[in-house]
Amino acid sequence: MAIVFDLLVPGAGLIVLRREWLGMAVATLFALLVAIGLGGLVLMPAIVPHVACVGGLVAAGGVWCASKWLLIRWANLACGPRAQERIARMIRTADAEIEAGRLAEARDMLQAAFILNDENVEVLARLARLAGELGDDRAARKRWTRVARLARDVDLRDEAARHLASA
Repeated sequence: MAIVFDLLVPGAGLIVLRREWLGMAVATLFALLVAIGLGGLVLMPAIVPHVACVGGLVAAGGVWCASKWLLIRWANLACGPRAQERIARMIRTADAEIEAGRLAEARDMLQAAFILNDENVEVLARLARLAGELGDDRAARKRWTRVARLARDVDLRDEAARHLASA
């Protein structure tokens, strides 16, 4: 889906992959360059120099190609098989940190995993539990709400419902 969007509008695929600022910057730059190029050629050929029009269109083509490269890079980073292995390792490390009583380190590790994939239910559930243990009820409720929405596992949905009901 991200690839289809990105073919139509450079940067849109990055927005789908939750890289909103980068995607918006790419889309805006592309739109400005196309406006300069086409606007100069079609709407104001006497005012805008031909070199600026061609340069704008060539630069827009470069931005289009760069957006495809960024999309592939971020898709591999966030959704590829190595990303899932990295997230699993981060979860194991966070679990070990929690067992050792180092909650801040565990939270940092889980936040890093969350950045890679903000819809990973295991990460969200651990972040919710950890937020509850650290006394951050607002963050815990926010995470449990997402777990309840995303979880396919009945036990996790039930756990989220219990926490949300008691909050």
